[in-house]
Formats: sequence, C-alpha cells, structure tokens
Amino acid sequence: VEWISYYLLKNIATIQKSVEWISYYLLKNIATIQKSVEWISYYLLKNIATIQKSVVWISYYLLKRSLLLFSREMKMGFLGRTCLIVLSLLPAVSTQDAWRVVGSDQPVIAEPGDDVILPCHISPRVSAVDMEVRWFRDAFEKPVHLYSFQENLLETQDRAYQDRTALSPPALERGDISLRLRNLRPSDRGVYTCIAHDGSQYEEGQTEVIVAAMERKLEPMGK
Repeated sequence: VEWISYYLLKNIATIQKSVEWISYYLLKNIATIQKSVEWISYYLLKNIATIQKSVVWISYYLLKRSLLLFSREMKMGFLGRTCLIVLSLLPAVSTQDAWRVVGSDQPVIAEPGDDVILPCHISPRVSAVDMEVRWFRDAFEKPVHLYSFQENLLETQDRAYQDRTALSPPALERGDISLRLRNLRPSDRGVYTCIAHDGSQYEEGQTEVIVAAMERKLEPMGK
C-alpha cells in the first residue's frame, strides 16, 4: 500500500505539472487567437464598408445604363424622363446618411507632463453616443481608450495609458470623439488611430503626437 501510494502521488505530481503546462500553452494560444480575431474583425469591417460603397455605385451604374437603353427604345417618353430624374438623385439619397471620421492634419506637439487633446470628429456632425469609439496606437487589440455600449471599457486598455485618458460625454453628442491624454510621456509619441463604428458603417482617422524635449533654462553664472 505504501509503494502504491508513493507511485500514485508521484504520478499525480507529474499530472499536475502536465496540466499546468497545458493550461499555460492553452491560455497563450487563446490570447493569440483573440488577437487574430480582433484584427480580422478590424479589417473585415473596413472591407465591408468599402464593399458596401462599391455595391451601391455598381448598382447605380447598371440601373442607369439599363434605363438609358430602355428610354431610347421609348424615345425618351414621359416615363423615361421621370425615371432618369429619379435615378439621378439616387447617389445623393443613398449617401445622405453617410459620415466619415476626420483626424488632424497637423501634429499635436507638447512637452512631457502636459495634458493634450488628440483631435478627431465625425463629419457631418452626428452623435457618437451609441457608437463604438476606439483609439489605439501600436496595436488594435491594445486600445489606448475604448468606448462601447455607452461605457468606457478600460479592462482591455493598454496599461501604459491607465488613468490618463478620457472622452467627453457632451462632446460625443456633437460627434466630437477627441481623446484627452493627461501627463504626456516621451513614450507617447507616435500616430494614433481613432475608429468609429455604428454597427453598419466603419470609419477611421489619425492624429500624430510629437513629444518635444523640454527646454532647460540656464541660470546666469555667478561672478
């Protein structure tokens, strides 16, 4: 019984180690899968928006060509003219609800320790309260700031930005998705991407941050 217990305990220890290693690699792979899924979703949303726009214009072109042929056969009768007028308004109607995200064409330049605003807004001005707003710099899956379901979801936030970022609720109502970044650090320099997604349309803009070196004030030397 003692020998059986000894070998059983020895095997249990081995099994425990194996389970720990399996759990370690499984968690590591899950993290990789999650990152891959997020990147796929990011590019898929971007492509879907492009495809939607392309489909609208292709449909418009095909309908217009078909209607032109139809109108010629009718020798541009009243019905043909009416249909052409309606069709000519189709692009304006199909895009009247479209919006885009506008970043800043000028870099934000500040010194370490400063509080800065990274400009970004939706044009035309529509409310972003019910949208998902994501700011990131190096990696999509490590957001500088993430706003979704009318909440700031900071559990996935890049640790380097914890307690240093904020969006303005009143500004969101005006389509202003600018990010406030407090206590600027030299490591914060780079190009930031802001993304807005309303469930059917996805747009993005960019803003560059330049962290300038602090000027040292030279004190006059004593005589």
